[in-house]
Amino acid sequence: MKGSKFLSIGAMDLLKGAVVAAGTAGGMILIPVIQNGQLPTKEQLIVAGGSAIAAGVSYLLKNLFTNSKNELAKPE
Repeated sequence: MKGSKFLSIGAMDLLKGAVVAAGTAGGMILIPVIQNGQLPTKEQLIVAGGSAIAAGVSYLLKNLFTNSKNELAKPE
């Protein structure tokens, strides 16, 4: 599967970044709270949202610096 060109981000990168972000936030923060039989508090949701944003940005930065051959920090 071809990726985006070096120093560019495509629509699929954004979609995949959103999935990674939601999965990271849900898995690390919200799932343990729900497993304990509780609903997340406002503070826990804020932490989960911040974690989701950090995970999504990290994924997008990785894709930004990866070429279409999936080589990190190498131009086309």
